[in-house]
Amino acid sequence: GASLSMITSWYGREFWHGTQMYDTLVSPWLPSVLGGYFSDGAVLNYNMVLCATVLAAIKECVERITLVVRKHGILTLEKTVPSILLLTASIPIIHSDNFSRNPRTCLHLFALLFFDMVGSLMLDHCCEMNYNPYRRIIVPFVIFGVCTYVDVGMGDEIRIDQFLLAYTAVAFTYACVETRLIIHEICDVLGVWCF
Repeated sequence: GASLSMITSWYGREFWHGTQMYDTLVSPWLPSVLGGYFSDGAVLNYNMVLCATVLAAIKECVERITLVVRKHGILTLEKTVPSILLLTASIPIIHSDNFSRNPRTCLHLFALLFFDMVGSLMLDHCCEMNYNPYRRIIVPFVIFGVCTYVDVGMGDEIRIDQFLLAYTAVAFTYACVETRLIIHEICDVLGVWCF
């Protein structure tokens, strides 16, 4: 993150629209058959950073998953099902007209649902409790993602926009109430005042 800002500061924003990374790091190593596959200027510097980030993330995920499966068994992957459902259901929503009409609402909804899962995971870990990843609040999201994918019930744009706004408002209210309750319980146990 910081190195990207430093590069931008040093070379300017135009650097990311150049092809220096591809020309010096990738192109000399490609076989001549593949070298002609990409036209000049096809792979920009920001594309190279994105590809490197995706490859590093995939490598990290594969290493972590295999480590956990070896250590604790295959049944531990069952707890990742809601996260995978949340990720998978967001893909058709992002590629639909619903997202282009309501980008902020959709992004806020994604963030709130992930916040709920990650917050409960961290709290359960800190309290040494058993983590329950299944949340009722993600069920409408998964159903909406499936309906968006199969294009069922997507005709009335106003109703869909209202549903997204109402769902996001409910998820925000739920997250606020849950966070306040957790903070209140922690303050009560510690004997300190917060709100």
